[in-house]
Amino acid sequence: MNLLAKVGWTALTLLLGAVLVGAASSPALAEGRGNSGVPSGPGNPMAKLQQEINGLTQRLTELAQLGQSVVGLQQKIDALQKQMTTLQQQTAAYAGLQQQVNTLNGQVNTLQQQTAAYAGLQQQINALNSQVATLQQQAAASAGLQQQQMHSPCTTPTGTRSAMWSVFRTTFRG
Repeated sequence: MNLLAKVGWTALTLLLGAVLVGAASSPALAEGRGNSGVPSGPGNPMAKLQQEINGLTQRLTELAQLGQSVVGLQQKIDALQKQMTTLQQQTAAYAGLQQQVNTLNGQVNTLQQQTAAYAGLQQQINALNSQVATLQQQAAASAGLQQQQMHSPCTTPTGTRSAMWSVFRTTFRG
């Protein structure tokens, strides 16, 4: 049942209840026996009919209240359905965010691997720098040895040896 049908049913119930209340409050029925000439008491059909009308009026009032409760429940159901739709949308958004988090975690892992590789490269660079320093020291020592030989009385830079002497005299800087 949709909400419009329930509201229509409630309105019809209220209208019928109003008609019955109006009929029950008529002066002829209010006396319990009316102008029927039947004595009052349990044998009076008008009194019995009045009791039934009063009972039906009470039931119609209860039904009207239930109709209002049904309308209230339908409004609550509609609100819950809207909340469920919102939750489904948020779930989809969460799934998208989770995928982004997974992508970022993958990138972090890649960066950690690259950082570890960088540390290994840094060690190799340090080893190469050490080797360069050692070679510079050896070159400086060799140049010092060559210079001592040049100052000795038995060696003079002439001819092809003078070119070698100038090569040994070169200093290396790192």
